[in-house]
Amino acid sequence: AGARQHLFKRIFENSSEPLLGLPEDKAPPEKSMYLSVLKASNIHCQTDAVWQLQLPERGRDSDPIRIRPAMDAIVEILDETPDARVSVDRIRDKLRARPYGVRDGLIPILYSIALKVLESEIAVYEDGEFKPVIDGNLMMRLAKQPQTFEFQVCRLNGIRTELLQKFASILESHEAAPSTLLSIVRPLCLFIDQLPEYSCNTDKLPQRTLALRKVILAAKEPAYLVFTAIPQALGIDLKKASKDESAALSQHLSTSLRELRLAYADLQQRMAKSILESSDGEFENLDAWRSS
Repeated sequence: AGARQHLFKRIFENSSEPLLGLPEDKAPPEKSMYLSVLKASNIHCQTDAVWQLQLPERGRDSDPIRIRPAMDAIVEILDETPDARVSVDRIRDKLRARPYGVRDGLIPILYSIALKVLESEIAVYEDGEFKPVIDGNLMMRLAKQPQTFEFQVCRLNGIRTELLQKFASILESHEAAPSTLLSIVRPLCLFIDQLPEYSCNTDKLPQRTLALRKVILAAKEPAYLVFTAIPQALGIDLKKASKDESAALSQHLSTSLRELRLAYADLQQRMAKSILESSDGEFENLDAWRSS
């Protein structure tokens, strides 16, 4: 368990380092797990002089230990019911079964890879509560009590991981060409424009997310939106911010966009729960209530 916890931590904190930052001249238990899973599968690899986690291409040469089908299975089961939460137990049962046959000890590691590689697309819930930060501690709780966790696919309609990384890079340099600014501003405005009416008007969201929605709706000048309005809405003054605070902006942006994306689905779940509770147990689910 200790080795797995160390590996989780390195997956989320050291993916840009060779060997996930593990020592070359020593062999802690988590190193053998890294070499036999992440390294052997080409999930952790060097691309253009940069180490990163990514899903291997399909095929025997690029995926020698055949891990890609199991990773695809995680995404497929989430895609079956977009915007709905899927219990981790249900995902585990699919991975255990044929044709995947994944062992229980490996399954939490596959979860951690999926949550890192697809961090802008998969929301995590613990005991029904959305968890904006995914780290080694959360993964250990998930490994020990998977029945308390749910995943939810949450693709942000064009707001991709690359865009969020670009946002962080631009903010760090404090300058950008107009075309690059527009490549950020246009998808953000389109994302807000395509939200359900409820999501555009509700005040049942964290203050930071409400402030972000307001400044994007009011956006008129791209440079001001990117360098001033969005950072201020997310609680950071770039003129006074430390390097760590500037780097955290993309994570704050991702979290707030996800909260906006899920707002309407959460409303529907609250309404469904209220209806069923008011029936005093007469109906097992909404389908039964609708057909009554």
